[in-house]
Amino acid sequence: MARVRLYKGRQRHFLNRVAKYFDNDWSKLAKVSSICERSLRDWRREKYKIRQDALLMLHQVSKIPIPKGIEVL
Repeated sequence: MARVRLYKGRQRHFLNRVAKYFDNDWSKLAKVSSICERSLRDWRREKYKIRQDALLMLHQVSKIPIPKGIEVL
C-alpha cells in the first residue's frame, strides 16, 4: 500500500474536485469508491498522504486528472 506525496495543496484541490463531481456528497463518494469517509476527510485536510490505489480509484470514478508532480513513497 504505497502512499503518494503531492505538492502542498494539490491533494486537497484534487479531492475537492472529485467531491464536486459527486455534488459534494462525501458519503456517496465514499460508497462509490469503497473508501472510508474518515479517510477521505483526513486526506482532504492533508493530515495523511493519500494511498496510490485510492488516488487511481478516485481518478477512474470521477475522470478528474491526476495532479502532476506526484512522488510514490
